[in-house]
Amino acid sequence: MNTMHKHRSKHMATVRIFVLPLLLLLPAFGQAQKLKERMADRYEEVFDYPKMALIYEDIVGSGKGDADDLRNLAQAYQKMGMPLKAESTYEKLVASGKATPEDILAYAEQQRANGHYAVALAQYQAYSNMRPEDTRVKGYLNNPAVFENMMRDSTRQTIRKLPINSPQADLAPAIMEELVVFSSARGEGVGGGRTYAWDDQPYLNLYTALLKGETAEEPLVLRKDLNSRYHDGTASFDSVANRIYFTRNNVFYGTVKKAKDGNLNLGIYFADVVTGEFGQPEWGHLIPFDHNDPEFNLGHPCISPDGTKLFFVSDRPGGLGGTDIWYSP
Repeated sequence: MNTMHKHRSKHMATVRIFVLPLLLLLPAFGQAQKLKERMADRYEEVFDYPKMALIYEDIVGSGKGDADDLRNLAQAYQKMGMPLKAESTYEKLVASGKATPEDILAYAEQQRANGHYAVALAQYQAYSNMRPEDTRVKGYLNNPAVFENMMRDSTRQTIRKLPINSPQADLAPAIMEELVVFSSARGEGVGGGRTYAWDDQPYLNLYTALLKGETAEEPLVLRKDLNSRYHDGTASFDSVANRIYFTRNNVFYGTVKKAKDGNLNLGIYFADVVTGEFGQPEWGHLIPFDHNDPEFNLGHPCISPDGTKLFFVSDRPGGLGGTDIWYSP
């Protein structure tokens, strides 16, 4: 009897020895995931979306991610310019049954951006069923033929890559007589190869290329007075005033103007084409737009054909949404 009692006691002790450590490990797993999520939040705060995405890829890939993790991963992919990965992640979020109406709308927008119009229309309808008071999607639902027109038009056009493209981001072309002005992250400008955490590419600078028939050649970075160590672009050329307007971080001849919260926001700057020392056209001095404010973003200038109105985007107070289209006479 004593022998049986000893064996039973030894067995119970063994069970306690193995089970108790496993129970202690469960909170540790949860704490480790919360720590990862906090790290991802910090990367998001400084716009380091590649590192943010890596963390959420690890969490989601482990099978322990929830709807918030999928949502954050999809948003990181969008910020990084990875539309297909963003779409597939939103698809998983919607399939989980835990998507919010805003998730459904984001999924629809991503499908539309990727050219998947039938799926986009179905998701717009699903969102409208949840938020019937929201008029943002009514135009698509009341006129579904717009998607058919998009599909039909896409088969009529041929899109070609110009030889001035680089492996990095190249965007926002603006025509300036025989030149095309564009922004590029190819790293040949003032900032060199110094990368921006948002997409792990060099900062955008302004470039020009010669227009020759249906192509463009000989891309050259603009002089450093018009480019900075931070982002420069997008541009709009005023053919009436011979003036170029463009977006840049608020850096004026080397002086950085940050907001009170420490963010380096965007502003609009311009320069005129003037006659140089040897009678050749060249860029004049850089001039900041009168309505620039280091506390808010102003960007994406677009001059009207007659040169009388400058349209731009800003998150300054007094608008209707997060960012709005404004104009200045």
